[in-house]
Amino acid sequence: MRIVSHRQVEELGLDAGAVLAALEDAFGAGASGDIVWKPKSTIGQPDGAFFIATLGCWKRKGLGLFHNIMGVPAASVPAGSPHYTSIQIVSDYGSGTPLACIDGTFTSTMLPVGVTALAAKRLANPASKVVAFVGAGAQARANLASLRRQFPLAQVRIVSRTQASASAFAAEVERSGLAVEITTHAEQALRHADIIVSTVPSGPQLRPFLDPDWVKEGAFVSAIDLGRSWLGGFERFDRLVTDDRAQAQVQYAEGRMPLALAYDTELGEIVTGRRPPRERPRDRVALIHPGNLVGVFAITKLIYDTIVATKGTSDARL
Repeated sequence: MRIVSHRQVEELGLDAGAVLAALEDAFGAGASGDIVWKPKSTIGQPDGAFFIATLGCWKRKGLGLFHNIMGVPAASVPAGSPHYTSIQIVSDYGSGTPLACIDGTFTSTMLPVGVTALAAKRLANPASKVVAFVGAGAQARANLASLRRQFPLAQVRIVSRTQASASAFAAEVERSGLAVEITTHAEQALRHADIIVSTVPSGPQLRPFLDPDWVKEGAFVSAIDLGRSWLGGFERFDRLVTDDRAQAQVQYAEGRMPLALAYDTELGEIVTGRRPPRERPRDRVALIHPGNLVGVFAITKLIYDTIVATKGTSDARL
């Protein structure tokens, strides 16, 4: 069985285009029933630690997958650093033989980025210029880089729990040539923003503080934080999208997802054209991320296929 580290995944040089293509393919396969999976199950601890696992198979590709996440309280890690680790175990569908154990840092980072990009491509205003980030860590940085490839962004607004993380992110934004504004007033950041991305980490002290009524007509919200930073009110939006309805129900029942919402669209439906993209310029659209094994499968398979193409199929410790 191959053991693949975070550094070795990075050395593969996988770009955003390859990730998005893999996600498009997998979400289509998931919508058709070609990928079979179970919703994630979560153990949450009072101190903010959490443990998450799920599994699935993709018979046509000959693979099975086990996905595992281990998280710690966000306050226990340096500002801007991930507060979780992840691994994926890839197995042969026919024999059950483990093929690879892959560090999931790249996958866990790029999955929310890719899901946001897939949905924004179809649901956000193509002329979006102002993006607001609530949270200034690794997810904010990766999402900004992705969104810049799709939209003519000109200004970035930042709200963060710490001044240090906000300032570090703002400095990077300025060096990239975009205007940037740091504010401690979330309402100021959200009003008039075309795209809003919330990435607030979980924690026992967190209380919702973002009001959906601050979101203007025509704006697109990507709640990567499962909506944990948001008050009620998304039901008044014109469109409510999730990457996995069943997962959203399980996450809510387990207390990890705070909002019980009636989603009109699942991401696989919009990728395959079963549900329409944005229908009116004034529509307010929200995407809530409970997480999805289909997307994990897509990126993990991309990593594994790239390794096989470059290293061969013989067992090896990389």
